[in-house]
Amino acid sequence: MASIFDGLSSLTNTVFGDLVSVTPEGQATRDIQAVFRERPTTVLTEDGHEIVTVVPTLRAPADILADLLPGGTVSPGNGKTYRCIAPMTTGSPASDGALIIQLEMIDASS
Repeated sequence: MASIFDGLSSLTNTVFGDLVSVTPEGQATRDIQAVFRERPTTVLTEDGHEIVTVVPTLRAPADILADLLPGGTVSPGNGKTYRCIAPMTTGSPASDGALIIQLEMIDASS
C-alpha cells in the first residue's frame, strides 16, 4: 500500500545531501548522495522517543546504505574517514525510508 511518505526520504536526500565516498567491507569504493552530520542531531530511538546524539551520522535511503553495515567506511570529503558502527531508525513508514548510520572516526588526515 502506498504511503504519503513514499519518496520523501529520496527527496530530502537529493536536496540536503552531498556526494560522499563509501566503501562497503570487501567491496569497491563508490560515491553516493547522502547527508553527513558531525554535529548534534535529533534521532528516534527504537521505541519512538527523540534523543539528541553527538555521534557523526550518515543518512540516505536504506537501500543505498544497507551494504555498509557492518564495517564499511565513509569519507565525506572533510579529510576524515569514519567506520560504520550501528544503524539507527528514522521511524519512517515509507517503503523507501531513510537509514541513519552511526559512525566513528578512524582517520583524520587534515
